[in-house]
Amino acid sequence: MTTKITIASLVLIALWLASSWYPIKYLSDMRLGSTQLVFFAFIVATLVTVPWLFLQVRQWISQSKALILIAIGGGVANTLLHLAVLNGEVLRVLPAFSTVLMTLLLLSQIFFSVEPKLSRSLTLTSLVLIAGIGMRSLSGFSGIQSNEILAGLAGAGFYLALTVSTKSGKQLPLISKVSAIMVCSTWFVGMMIIFSSHISSFPEQYAITLSGVYGLMYLLPSIFMICWLALNYEIRHLIFCFSLLLAFHLAELILLNQLGVSQTGGSIVALLLLLGLWQLRSPAKQIASR
Repeated sequence: MTTKITIASLVLIALWLASSWYPIKYLSDMRLGSTQLVFFAFIVATLVTVPWLFLQVRQWISQSKALILIAIGGGVANTLLHLAVLNGEVLRVLPAFSTVLMTLLLLSQIFFSVEPKLSRSLTLTSLVLIAGIGMRSLSGFSGIQSNEILAGLAGAGFYLALTVSTKSGKQLPLISKVSAIMVCSTWFVGMMIIFSSHISSFPEQYAITLSGVYGLMYLLPSIFMICWLALNYEIRHLIFCFSLLLAFHLAELILLNQLGVSQTGGSIVALLLLLGLWQLRSPAKQIASR
């Protein structure tokens, strides 16, 4: 894979993930409760992928513990992040998710990396400060919302799935990982619905159908992209991708008039882009995927 293709693919992934919140937010206005909405989306994605989980059983059975951990971590991240986006302020949710994830990556880099890199640690520290303080300042420094806590827990779940996936390498088939995450996500939401006293009724026409379409057209490709990113790229590429993701996310909110144009917002976007580009300063042969 050439350097240009590598960079282009990471930019496209960041752009896709940064805008994937918009369809699910649109569906939330169709009088379909958040847990029911994500359940129908998850069940469609699960039904499409679960046959492969059985077809590839011989390929992952020896790594079943790793697959279970990926399913739990990815399921927690997927479920809680969706619920946080649906019920909370988008400007607070993604920064909270990214702050926890980048903090855990930073701690891992400092304490567990074989060859700790000062520049990478400084980049992660900068991302934590920008996401945790800079982007948070744009929505005000009022008390922490419950949905921000959910997003933070989602970040921890994503870190668990990412770490296990990286260590297991290509021993686990990509589609089996995706399927396992979706099965676990559907189970989590199903349990929430069963034990929840709040049931939404009388949704708008086609709301359930559209939530299924979201699961197939937006959610499933997003999970594939994330799992593929964890499988094929190094930590620097993940940092590059998340820097762009936060920058694109903030720029989209400004363009959609959900956030006023300000010098602070523009400065944060510029800083995020610079931090991302900083990860590509190495020679071309070191930027290509491993």
